[in-house]
Amino acid sequence: MNADRQKAPTPWPLIVLFSGISLSVIIAGLLYYNYQKNALLSEKQLELSAISDLKIRQITQWRSERIGNGEFLGENTFLVRRFSRFLQKSTNPSLRKNILQSLKSLTENFDYRNVLLLDINGNVSLAYPDQDTVTGNHLQPLLAEIIKQRKVLLTDLHVVNLVDFVHLDLIIPLIDRSANDTLVLGLLVVRVDPKKVLYPLIQSWPIPSKSAETLLFRRDGDEIVYLNELRYIKNSELTLRKPVTTDKLPAAMALNGITGTLDGIDYRNVQVVAAMKKIPGTNWYMVSKIDRDEVFSVLKN
Repeated sequence: MNADRQKAPTPWPLIVLFSGISLSVIIAGLLYYNYQKNALLSEKQLELSAISDLKIRQITQWRSERIGNGEFLGENTFLVRRFSRFLQKSTNPSLRKNILQSLKSLTENFDYRNVLLLDINGNVSLAYPDQDTVTGNHLQPLLAEIIKQRKVLLTDLHVVNLVDFVHLDLIIPLIDRSANDTLVLGLLVVRVDPKKVLYPLIQSWPIPSKSAETLLFRRDGDEIVYLNELRYIKNSELTLRKPVTTDKLPAAMALNGITGTLDGIDYRNVQVVAAMKKIPGTNWYMVSKIDRDEVFSVLKN
């Protein structure tokens, strides 16, 4: 009897229905996954752009404050007259001691590392600490123009052979404004140490992140010069260089006129999402970036 029993018909309608439901669930899952992925990416792009804007404002303010401090020092009648007297009578031991104390106080109260007092010819008359008496090829060509223009100048980040740390020079013409005189009596050269304020400002990140960082850089011929220490390469400031033609490198894209927040491949050859912008009033550019893997880690978890 069993052999003669007819086989039950295959329930094709149910199979088709089940397959359709399964396929719909898979498609819906993929669509939702892509929606979540795009939403995460958009959110991170906006976040990177906002952080980049914040840091640009902070860096711009930091530069303005340094120049403002220089203008205050250069027009402070009491200090200018004391410095001028010393430049005229540099052998006076009491006056020398007082001037040294003034220079020392500048290094203790600001992000200054060394201070040099120069005469009108650019010769170092006094310095604190006294081992730094170098004006060098980077500084000397600027002095004549500063004396002529009678304006404070904040140089770019640089390092020279005899001053072996990365710094900026704040060059201050000393003018006794109270005498209605525009004659420059001397100059102060203040070595600004970026490790005290500028680098921490660049390297800090407002929210927890395993990979996010900000890069400051400029163009030097056909190369990108990184100006701050990078998260993954120690002592990289002014030493790490990359060709401006490096494909998909955010810094190269920025130097080639591309701005905004885009995908790229960073100096480690890692895929990142990066915001690329120029810092107004400087030849500096900035990239704020985060690894793509970190952006989408929520989906993987």
